[in-house]
Amino acid sequence: MLQPFKQPQPALRQLLLQRSIKPHQTQLISRRPISTTVNSRFPDKNIITLSKNILKGVLAFYLGALTLGLTGYGIASYLIIDETYSPEWPLSSKIYSKLALINQDFFQNDKIATQLLVKCLKSLNPVEGLEQGGQFKLLTLKEFETKDKEWQNTYINMVLRLAIVKFESGQDLTNAKKLLLYVVNLPINAGDLNLKSKGLRYIARISENEGDLKVAESYLLDTLRYNELYKDGIRFAGNGSNLLDLRSSYDQEVYEVLLELGKLYSLEHKTKSIEIFLNLLENFENNESFRAIAETHSSIKPLLRVSIGEILYTKGLIHKAVDWNLHSFNDLVDIQRHSKESFMVLKQALTNLTNLYKELGDEDKSLKFQKINEQLREPVDSGN
Repeated sequence: MLQPFKQPQPALRQLLLQRSIKPHQTQLISRRPISTTVNSRFPDKNIITLSKNILKGVLAFYLGALTLGLTGYGIASYLIIDETYSPEWPLSSKIYSKLALINQDFFQNDKIATQLLVKCLKSLNPVEGLEQGGQFKLLTLKEFETKDKEWQNTYINMVLRLAIVKFESGQDLTNAKKLLLYVVNLPINAGDLNLKSKGLRYIARISENEGDLKVAESYLLDTLRYNELYKDGIRFAGNGSNLLDLRSSYDQEVYEVLLELGKLYSLEHKTKSIEIFLNLLENFENNESFRAIAETHSSIKPLLRVSIGEILYTKGLIHKAVDWNLHSFNDLVDIQRHSKESFMVLKQALTNLTNLYKELGDEDKSLKFQKINEQLREPVDSGN
């Protein structure tokens, strides 16, 4: 028997979950009180302890070496460009933050990135930042507001990056949530737009995992309006709508938020979910800005079609569910070199077709798609 698609199946759910400011505004994002005490989880004994002068010299040496040796990998921009830092930032804080970005973005070394981000934040608040029992304190709102704009922006970005790395590693969700809620309580017009949008999405996901779907929905809707308000070219079908206008510019974060919202609605509000996925699909087929992205990312439209098919199944429309999964399968089956994402979508479509045809009593077609599924080999390399 076909297992009811009460929520996206594991492979598809994983894909949806991976989807890798202007005048002062205080009321847009839902605010919740939060303690500023954060457990660093990395005691000092795990980090080389040197005197400040020696540490600065050592890090400056490696900074120069990385600048010279890794330019070809695009890392030089993190090391050379300094305009985002306030003159009040200590040299050691700048170095910690830059090395953290390299480890987080290029080497995907979550542990080292976390250690460096903690060191960076502690060095910016030397009095309150001293660890006690494995904990350190972030700036209070009053302390934060005394800093200049550049100082505030980079500080928020470092807090967000620490929260994101803790969330994505899956090892410290409690403190990831604390850090994200801390940022929500700071002025909304400070920090990187995309990092803040991602942080809000992650609060929604944590809330969903905790079973609080209403709070998750609230954060996702706030995130949509946040992107709409502060980014140029983002157009929705109407005031407060969750559906994009076909003249809207493509934005990766807006796409991610809508995927998350569609996934969330698939649990209880299936019609809303289908509307979002159909609207995204329409944009990827008819909106020039979106179409250019779909042409280089082969899994996008098939992913949406599989999602629509699974929701239609829950509404009892089995034959329509077959049609949508078949369309997704046909989009992907002839691709010579799959990305890991397109491979996962193809596997999901095949699994769905195997189960759907079995429920319809067509054993031959069910076995056909099962065999194709079993013969697939996961790609080693990840592309588009």
